[in-house]
Amino acid sequence: MNNVHYKDKPPRTWLPTLRAFEIKFYPATATKGERVRIKDTRQDETKFLPYCYKTGSIIDQAYYYLLDNCGIEIDHMVFNNGSNNRDGYLLTTSDQHTKLN
Repeated sequence: MNNVHYKDKPPRTWLPTLRAFEIKFYPATATKGERVRIKDTRQDETKFLPYCYKTGSIIDQAYYYLLDNCGIEIDHMVFNNGSNNRDGYLLTTSDQHTKLN
């Protein structure tokens, strides 16, 4: 990616537009088991998955769900610690249109 500022264009023109998925772990309750939440921050959709003990990682579980079940390729992962009292991860992609299944 070229991070050069051009005098005739504002900086926004060279920044890529990415779509983020918030990944968060939800502990078991009296009626539900442990879950992984995938929230599409662009289209405001949410998907809950039962926690997979075989995978053992919420980030791996979400990554493979998005890739294998939705066809969404992930570009980057960001650790989201304490932003607006949220803990978890962000997965980003340049795919703007594919929906969560």
